[in-house]
Parts: sequence; C-alpha cells; structure tokens
Amino acid sequence: MALDVEPVVLTGLGSAWFCNEEIRERLSMEAPTALVVPASGDRTVAVSQETAVMNDMFLIPIIIQMKAAKSLKIPSLEDLASELEGIWVKLYEASQKKASRGRFPKMPCDFKLPDHVQALCISDAKNLKSLLSMVKKQFQSERIARDADYRRLVASFGDKAGYPELVGASAHAETENEKPEKSEPKPPSQTAAKTFPKPKKTHEFGTNDDEDDCLIVPSASGDTLAKMGKRAQLAAKIERL
Repeated sequence: MALDVEPVVLTGLGSAWFCNEEIRERLSMEAPTALVVPASGDRTVAVSQETAVMNDMFLIPIIIQMKAAKSLKIPSLEDLASELEGIWVKLYEASQKKASRGRFPKMPCDFKLPDHVQALCISDAKNLKSLLSMVKKQFQSERIARDADYRRLVASFGDKAGYPELVGASAHAETENEKPEKSEPKPPSQTAAKTFPKPKKTHEFGTNDDEDDCLIVPSASGDTLAKMGKRAQLAAKIERL
C-alpha cells in the first residue's frame, strides 16, 4: 500500500504551546527572553541531546505533526517563527483580559508584536530547526542514544515504515545489493615463470648408426706418432714418382 506524503501543518501550534505550563513560565512581558533555552550550565543554545531534552515541549508537538504528515521535511523558518509569535500574542491577549476584568479581550486589528519580541521568535525558530535536524538524523540512523529522555524524544517519530522516503530508500538499497557484482580481470602475475627456448637435441649414437660415420683412433705414444708421420711423407714421395 502506497503512503501519501502530506504537508506538515503547524497552524494552531502556538495556542497549544501557550497551554504548556513550562512554556508559560518562560514568558515575561516586562523582560522578554528567548523561549528556547540552553542546557544546564550553557550560556548559549547548543545543538546537543541535553538541549533537545530541555526544549522537548516544543519539539515533540512538531514531530507529531511531521509523523501525521508522513514527512521528514522540517518545517520552514517562517512557519516556526509564526507559531512562536502566536505564543506571545496569547500572552498579550491574556494581559488584556486581566485588564478588562475577565471579559473577552479585543485585540486591535493593527496589533503588532514589538520588534525585539519578533527577533526572539526568529532566533528561537532557527534553534528549533537545528535541534529538529539533529533528532531527525538520530531517528534515521541505527544508533541508539544512551539518554532515556532523548530516546523518548526520538521515539516520537514512530516507525520508520511510516515514512515513504525511508521505505523507498530501503527498497532501493536492497535492489542494489541484489545486483551481481562485476568481476574485474585479474592483472597478470608479476612473478609468472619465464619461458626459455628448449635446447637443441644432440645426436645420440645408437646401434643403427653406420660404422663409417666416425673413425676411432687408438691412443699412441709420441714415438709411434713420429714414425707414422715419416711413413706418410715417404708414401707421398712414392706417389709423386
């Protein structure tokens, strides 16, 4: 069954965040500060597991919306900043309600958050995107985090089979693994034995060789050879006569 990916909808998330007690404790109209806080002992917001756990009240609702859309695409900076602004708008509405003695407040049509509050919302949105990216990578990997709270945060994504992009990537990887590997020709061995020309076959004497092919000269002493030389000279003189 094919899985359909839908856009990640964050509309109304700001109102839901405002209902969170931990988030409301971070709100202050007198001295507005960032809602995404650093980990204990840090001065700035760092991309770490501890920071993600410290701000899981923001991250988990976003991840739930991504899970519902079957999409791992992190929401845009503009969408995140808009919902963060919604928290501050709710705070101003609550203050107006208190001033009007419990009656439903009517915010001015041209109401606009102060510039420094809008700047805080953009900064918080950037930090949320960075933390979401880290948690998403942890979900896609096969590694298991040691921290139990961080594992619970990652588990908010649900099952990997619920995301078409992960299912498609897994099927493609299996197909690639099933392809036969091409065997490359082995290079000739550098230690191959060298071939040399065969030596010419020498003549071997056998019983069928003619007796006239060679002359066997018996060994003789020096005097005998001298006499034979004189006889040969005498025979040559006789032939001349």
